[in-house]
Amino acid sequence: MQKKKATIKILLQAGMANPGPPIGPSLGSYGINLQTFCKEFNEKSLEKSNKKIGEIITAIITIYEDKKFTLQLKGTPTSLLIKQFLKVNKGSKEAKKQFIGTLTNEHIKKIAEIKKNELNTTNSE
Repeated sequence: MQKKKATIKILLQAGMANPGPPIGPSLGSYGINLQTFCKEFNEKSLEKSNKKIGEIITAIITIYEDKKFTLQLKGTPTSLLIKQFLKVNKGSKEAKKQFIGTLTNEHIKKIAEIKKNELNTTNSE
């Protein structure tokens, strides 16, 4: 069994990974082949549930001591989905004092439908 060296969680754009920042500085110090990582990420990110180029997804990279890695892709972060449904670019500057929008039950159901593969339930009610 391979010994785990690190687990890194990073947000990347689907199909657009390259060895420059933020990937290079984040993963380069662990000694993994960045070209191989970028190629594998770009292929997997575009085939995973028909993601569009540039759509932000979460990548979980497990790095082992022999400089090999495994890549697990998650969907779009919930915070970004909420911002998309509210049609805003960033959150409130003063939490609990200044509100930027209202999520409807329909919005919440759509977000739950998008995230259902990552949840630990089969019931979206």
